[in-house]
Amino acid sequence: MGYIEENLVEGERIIAIIHIHLINYLGVILMTFVMSLFFYIITPLLVIVAIVFLIWGIWVSTTFEYGITNQRIIKKYGIISQNTSEIKLDKLESLTVNQSSLGRILGYGNVIANGTGNTIVFEYIPNPHAVRKQIIELKA
Repeated sequence: MGYIEENLVEGERIIAIIHIHLINYLGVILMTFVMSLFFYIITPLLVIVAIVFLIWGIWVSTTFEYGITNQRIIKKYGIISQNTSEIKLDKLESLTVNQSSLGRILGYGNVIANGTGNTIVFEYIPNPHAVRKQIIELKA
């Protein structure tokens, strides 16, 4: 059970749990590959450093939790220290979708939720326009 499920209040239900798009992991894997090639030229033992980097990058990416409930928008991230943000739907002021050219082709982007005194960015999520639409429909 994740952070969002554990912290629901009475009468609150989960509408969506949003995971990071696979492109985020691809970046970590490509960086590991480049580091491995470079380190292998120096000394093959340094390839272990690249593998540790890969494991760390994937682990960090899996700590992100994005969620939408019938009452709020929630973001949680962190391994050792944990950071959380939330915006109640009645305090939500605006939603913005940012998508690069590659993001449009591969179907990922960022959704930025601005609320009273707080901003939450859902980074590298699949189908950001559908997520935005889902939040707008809840708010209506």
